[in-house]
Amino acid sequence: MTENKDNQNEEIKKDVKNNSKNKKSKLTLISLVDENNSLHMGMLAYNKLTSQFEEEKKLLNSFQEDKIMPSITLSEFRKKLIQYKNKEI
Repeated sequence: MTENKDNQNEEIKKDVKNNSKNKKSKLTLISLVDENNSLHMGMLAYNKLTSQFEEEKKLLNSFQEDKIMPSITLSEFRKKLIQYKNKEI
């Protein structure tokens, strides 16, 4: 899907470059392509953060169920997880 969107964006950019008669429409099309790319990148980032949150939540739940960290909150758990990832623990 992303390849198809990238191909469409490349085709639009080529069409815009080839059409040098109307500079205003050229700028409008380029800004639309850039806006679509920004929106697409924003959605990818949102999806990545959402999936990361879900993974952290599952891990926290498993720790709570196994009584390893029964009373820890999600924010405390995240701090410990970041420390662990940075090898501070």
